[in-house]
Amino acid sequence: MPYCSYSGGPLQSWSRKSEGPEKRSLAIAAKANSSLTLSEVLFAQSVRSVCPRNFDEDLAPNNHYDHRLMDYNNDPRTTFADVQRFFDLLEGRIEGRLAEQDQMAQLITPMPTTVPQADINIIKQVRAILDSPAKWNKESTSDCKTDAKTFGLYCAFQAASVRVTGKSDYEGPAIDEARLLITRTAPNAAHYNSRLIDYNNDPTVTFEEMQRLLKAIDSDLEKRAPAQGK
Repeated sequence: MPYCSYSGGPLQSWSRKSEGPEKRSLAIAAKANSSLTLSEVLFAQSVRSVCPRNFDEDLAPNNHYDHRLMDYNNDPRTTFADVQRFFDLLEGRIEGRLAEQDQMAQLITPMPTTVPQADINIIKQVRAILDSPAKWNKESTSDCKTDAKTFGLYCAFQAASVRVTGKSDYEGPAIDEARLLITRTAPNAAHYNSRLIDYNNDPTVTFEEMQRLLKAIDSDLEKRAPAQGK
């Protein structure tokens, strides 16, 4: 999705005269049937920080505009087709920038942070607690009973922590890794208020998917295990 597209729909009604975006309220600028200037479209999207300001050099060279967007918009030589070309060129540049960022991200491998052995033991306990569908509480809450026979993901982590360390741990590396992987991999993660509970109770999440998540957490923590002393 282009970062500088107009949220109200395609720019179909163009205002030639521009006095700066501050002259028109955002409420008016957000209407799809409003007649908008080029500067107002970008202002309404609040994307000035990501939109390069040197497009006039490509589209209208040697004009030396004082206010690039406004003056380019008001230039009598600028046509509606020119404005559309502006957005096509802008979208291409942003996509190129994002592609470069993706390539750089693939070249950077963060150094793993060592985690305590206790957290590795916790995730293994969680896997033992949730090793069969019969033990899985698909409608769990944050109220974890000490005598529970079935467990949701959150309560399984709390039970495992108590078994390993003698106390509950709400922010240790093991449970944080679970939150991180849910955020990265769960299709509905953006809608979760409490990641472990909402993921657990998500009707689209199967027991097999839960097991894959726990296995991935275990694997990631094992890679960050403390080195064994000689």
